[in-house]
Amino acid sequence: MVLSAAALLWIGRDQTIRGDNLEYATRIATQGVGHALLHTPANKYLIAVPLLVYRALFGIFGLNNYFPSRLLAIALVLISGGLFYALVRKHVGYVLAVVATVLLLFFGSGWEEVLTAIRLPSLIAVASGLGALLALGRRELLWDVVATALLCVAVASHPTGVAFTAAATVMVILSPAPERWKRVWVVLIPVAIFVAWYLIWRTTTPTLFPNTASDVFLFVRESWVMLCATVTGLSGVLPIPVYSQPIAEVVGALLFALLAAVTALRFRKLPPLYWAALLGLLVLLVSTRLSAGGFLRRPDEVRYLYPETVLFLLTFAGLAASVRLPRWVQAAVSVVLVLGIASNFAMLVNGGDVSRQKSQVTIGQLTAYRIAGDQVNPAYQPTPLDTTAGFDLAAMARFGSPALTPAELLDASALTRQSADKALVGSLGIHPQPTTKKPETTGPAPRVVNVAAGHARRQGGCSILSQAPASGTQSGRQLLAELSLPPAGVEVSARDLSSAHLYLGRFAPPSVPLRAVHGRFAILETPLADSSVPWKLRVGSDQSVAVCGLSG
Repeated sequence: MVLSAAALLWIGRDQTIRGDNLEYATRIATQGVGHALLHTPANKYLIAVPLLVYRALFGIFGLNNYFPSRLLAIALVLISGGLFYALVRKHVGYVLAVVATVLLLFFGSGWEEVLTAIRLPSLIAVASGLGALLALGRRELLWDVVATALLCVAVASHPTGVAFTAAATVMVILSPAPERWKRVWVVLIPVAIFVAWYLIWRTTTPTLFPNTASDVFLFVRESWVMLCATVTGLSGVLPIPVYSQPIAEVVGALLFALLAAVTALRFRKLPPLYWAALLGLLVLLVSTRLSAGGFLRRPDEVRYLYPETVLFLLTFAGLAASVRLPRWVQAAVSVVLVLGIASNFAMLVNGGDVSRQKSQVTIGQLTAYRIAGDQVNPAYQPTPLDTTAGFDLAAMARFGSPALTPAELLDASALTRQSADKALVGSLGIHPQPTTKKPETTGPAPRVVNVAAGHARRQGGCSILSQAPASGTQSGRQLLAELSLPPAGVEVSARDLSSAHLYLGRFAPPSVPLRAVHGRFAILETPLADSSVPWKLRVGSDQSVAVCGLSG
């Protein structure tokens, strides 16, 4: 656990708030905690407990300090690992329990869960669910009260908590006959909480892609294959999608056959943990596909694999408890799990690189919104899954901003600067506007920064870009030039602008494509917003282009 904490801290370094974390911040900032706790957006989950946690983190540390959130996520990974070990040790012995736990502590297949704080709701549900299963094994009133409280936390944190509640229900039902009915309240209370939310506060919208039985069955089958590949290490060496590879399907079929055979032969000797974990895993897989966006989900998405693998390993731990495994079998299983650890560690390192890149993109976007200021389009979204610029600005106004200053942005990574340029162009609504006649262009001429192909000359307030002259039987080469624009913008003209390719940039070399323009003339207004850094335009064309400065 110490090695895991050190590895997760180092591999997941240099991250910032992004993704679902940013969405939660905007929800709390714009709705208030009371409304956000129960009145979830359309087709979203009950995550009341994590929202309270996020509210405390954002209120104390702000959005610009992501480290405390990551510390909490790592602590939950370690707690879940310790609880998992305590659950399986008495069923399979400490050797197999340690190896399986180490796999979860370095679980690169679910790197988003263990490296970032994005999946705090799921981590809270997993830790609470494991704690509840462990407490139920004590069969004492005090521990039943603890189990009830933990299950309430689980179902109010993430749908994963529903799967663990289903597992806990099996544990209670399989208690001795007189005892089981006295303990049923342990699961009825969390179930009542979830049902109340589901019937009263849940918001839904109709879906155009209803689930069918065959869709759900296919998702469960492919998820099973993916889990088998993840645990055995195959997911680290097979091409994506792993669950479609023949060798992964064979391994999945063999493990399923083993599960079915031992279940049939040792039916009466299987411990409650086996049936509990098996039902919990089935509920988790089915509910993942049955959710509103289930048709978009893939069995190999990193955000779902961690809780699935926890229940998958618990299932096989329960299965192994019914059979006395020879030492050579334990050794063989340990070798397979160690291969899985090695494969997952490699994916963990890759996940760290991905998380840093995504953090750089988010920092660029947030910085762009701060620079755009009042001129920003509040409805702008870089992608359909991102929060809007208006909501992001509201969250930064409430909890502080991780955005960079223009001077800091100039020194940032190329990816951050490119992301900022893209978000600036989009949130400011910059695009060429066609016009039927040549406008007044009394402003300063754009400064030619570079001409990669062709040549340039200044004529009044314009820079005239021409193709390189033809040589021999070859026609003129494609024009490619970069210009620094005057404050008000430019007018671009050519014989036919539809053949010209225009790219805009400000803090990075021009890389943001502008939409094509039909006609001879177009105006490109480029507001400077909260920075004096000039815009840059890259022009590619197979004909001469004039770029003239606008007045104002």
